[in-house]
Amino acid sequence: LKKLFNCSSQQMLFQNIELGINTTPVFNPKLYIDGLLYHKDKLFEYRYKGNFAQVEHERFRYKIYNKSYQYGIREFTLRIELQIKKTEELKSTGIKTFADVNESTLNKAKDLLLSRFDEVVHYDYTINNKDLTSVQKQLLKNYSNQRYWIIDTKPHHRDRHKKRLQQITLKYSKNLQLQLRHDIIKKCVRINQLSEKTKCVIINSSSIGLNITQNHTRKTLQKCIITGIPLTYEKEGAKYIRTSTFKYLQEHNKDKFEEVCSFLLNSTSGGRPKYERSIISHLYKQVRNRYYNQFKIKRVGYHKKKYENQLELTI
Repeated sequence: LKKLFNCSSQQMLFQNIELGINTTPVFNPKLYIDGLLYHKDKLFEYRYKGNFAQVEHERFRYKIYNKSYQYGIREFTLRIELQIKKTEELKSTGIKTFADVNESTLNKAKDLLLSRFDEVVHYDYTINNKDLTSVQKQLLKNYSNQRYWIIDTKPHHRDRHKKRLQQITLKYSKNLQLQLRHDIIKKCVRINQLSEKTKCVIINSSSIGLNITQNHTRKTLQKCIITGIPLTYEKEGAKYIRTSTFKYLQEHNKDKFEEVCSFLLNSTSGGRPKYERSIISHLYKQVRNRYYNQFKIKRVGYHKKKYENQLELTI
């Protein structure tokens, strides 16, 4: 750019800029998007069959959308983006021109994106209602309704209800908001990718400090595109779990093994199911068949009625 426009980096002022991160959750991104309530007292607006949500503010626009749906990506990908409309929003980062872009300011930009994410009020649809009291169940009927928060509840009363919702979410759900927050923190920012001395900036989740690694790209853990289970025990290049993963679960994590069985075999029985000896081979075929049947992959990944079958599993 300096050569093209014959100017210095200090002369290149940022007027419009987007700060964004692609997260790769183990759950369907739309499950999280469906629970977005409001951000800083403004409701989220939905588009594209509910796969895109945004909220408009004077200084910025905040967007959260299902990127895997938008671009047909098989791996679950949720985009979290802060679009700056007024440079005052960038003050905390120290970025005014291209000359200001470095490890420290990129770290601060990531902090800004994270702080805006923490302001999101979200209803978690993974909350297990069976364990709730009648009072809590009644509260959740209101808490899942956008109108209740902005229209029916006065601003000075919202904080009390937000704390109640957070307590229920923390105790009775898979806490999708917290999972995404951890994913944001772990993300690596690549600086000067064309240089031989490429740097990788990682925010430390405990101290929020810098960890600079020279000439190193953080390897991301691949996941099965059908179940979302990490491919820890599969050969490099595998796209879905095979018998080795099923055997590990069967021997070391029986509860999760039954969860996988219920998902793949559509089990509706109430108690602990009893499976035949050849179940592992059968499960592998189920995953393989879904992988090679593109219609079924899309239906399992995005059909709203399949939410309860989406797995969240870390081996």
